[in-house]
Amino acid sequence: MLNTSDIMSTNISSIKNITSVTHLSYVLVISCPACIFLHIVGLYMITQNKIFGMHKIDRLIIINLSVAEIFLSGIFLLFAILNFAEKEIEIWIRVLIKFFIFAYYITIFLLTLNRFFILYLDVKYESVITKKKAKIILFFSWICSLAFAYFTLKPSKNIAYVHLSLDVGVSTLYIFVYAYVINLSYKMSKKKSLLQKRKSLLQTLVLPALYVSTYILFTAIPHFIYAPYYILDKTINKHLELVLDIFSSLSYWNDAVIYIYTKKIKRFLTQKRYKYQCKEMLKLRRKQVDNSERIDTETSRRETSEAIFFF
Repeated sequence: MLNTSDIMSTNISSIKNITSVTHLSYVLVISCPACIFLHIVGLYMITQNKIFGMHKIDRLIIINLSVAEIFLSGIFLLFAILNFAEKEIEIWIRVLIKFFIFAYYITIFLLTLNRFFILYLDVKYESVITKKKAKIILFFSWICSLAFAYFTLKPSKNIAYVHLSLDVGVSTLYIFVYAYVINLSYKMSKKKSLLQKRKSLLQTLVLPALYVSTYILFTAIPHFIYAPYYILDKTINKHLELVLDIFSSLSYWNDAVIYIYTKKIKRFLTQKRYKYQCKEMLKLRRKQVDNSERIDTETSRRETSEAIFFF
């Protein structure tokens, strides 16, 4: 979702130094409009449909995430247009970029943390984490994002450590949560009485898992690769930088396409389940017909035997 080299350099460059047209400008001009459109479609789908029986708090967090990405894509598009026009990048544009970037980070973190609470608290979750509390937490996350953007106006390498710390934090929490899920799912699979609950649990994890997975793959990993060059003031290979930027920009599409992908998967599973049910009903019907014919045949034979015996 985020461009590796640009995010890092935004925090230490002078406000007026990025005015030349680069490959990053082309990537952003192509990716951002598509991202905005797909996220709007995704928002409509997630507000109008229950995707895989998603938990209501997860739904709220993902809506918040999509809103942040729509605004961030708009700001990045403006950033690219100014690059093409070779105009100076104003302070307010950089502040907004940082604002929405941090909003994205903290929302991904909350999404992963919420999965842990759902699993750990189980039946107590509804009483501890309410929709009202979730809205308050998301509201404060935007305030924290604004504070972060304001206090990082001054160029500093420490900001790179903040990005990397968030990447490490989210990645570590993700691994911990889904290792816990795998272990829990394995234990539930051994008990027949818990199979339906296990199925429901795994269904609610699909979309959050896809979101955080794309974050790690398209954001965290490119950041980890770029960080040594940035922190040690080494010049990164142009081809590697291009690959990292293009790879990172894929999540502009991926996060939004997940909605459509998930809906298609749901439709596929529904159709497959319907075909399976029809097949089973047909087998049952044939079995009933066969049983009925066999009973009729046996009854007819018995009646014939009784008639012969009578005569």
